[in-house]
Amino acid sequence: PMPDETLNNSTIAGIDSDGDGVRDDVERYIASLPELDNIQKVELIKFAKVLQKSMIDANNKEVSIINTRNQFNQSYCLKSIIQEETVKELEVNLKIKTYNRKHRLLEWAKTQDHFAGQIVYIETDKEKYGTYCD
Repeated sequence: PMPDETLNNSTIAGIDSDGDGVRDDVERYIASLPELDNIQKVELIKFAKVLQKSMIDANNKEVSIINTRNQFNQSYCLKSIIQEETVKELEVNLKIKTYNRKHRLLEWAKTQDHFAGQIVYIETDKEKYGTYCD
């Protein structure tokens, strides 16, 4: 069921009744996407889990950097099974759902601050995108 909005939005983590690392409202959003098959939804859930974890771990710089790198990796994985333009749209919409309150957005900003100055390898070989899936 959809969680109580007030309770769900009262904390960073929100309500995750099944304990899978993704808030129930975000999980319901992903489940409602008719254009995705089950495998694509599973990988999008993994991306959502990384977003959620990044907010929860935002005060730990080392873990925050790892979480941000994991977001890049999961994005490549998604691009291996979903058209790239669709992935971009899905990621934006998922971030809007995830960072839907000021306190969550502030935690996201901390992760961005921690990641500033990091060197990032951009994968340009689309044939390798699938290697980023776990």
